[in-house]
Amino acid sequence: AYYERGVSYGKLDKHQNAVDDYTKAIQLEPTATRGYINRAITYAELRQWDLYDQDSAIICSLDKQLC
Repeated sequence: AYYERGVSYGKLDKHQNAVDDYTKAIQLEPTATRGYINRAITYAELRQWDLYDQDSAIICSLDKQLC
């Protein structure tokens, strides 16, 4: 539910709300890449490059095909 709401917030350009919900989704499913991917995209939209890089590294550690 948090992931889907994060997507909805992203479509509404409510990026911080999206980040918050993606973070909650990640806490519930820490090995699912989709929360990290969308949160990284949102960090890029917010130009928070350090956080984007952190999520990108996690994504690569979870699924080498996404690197």
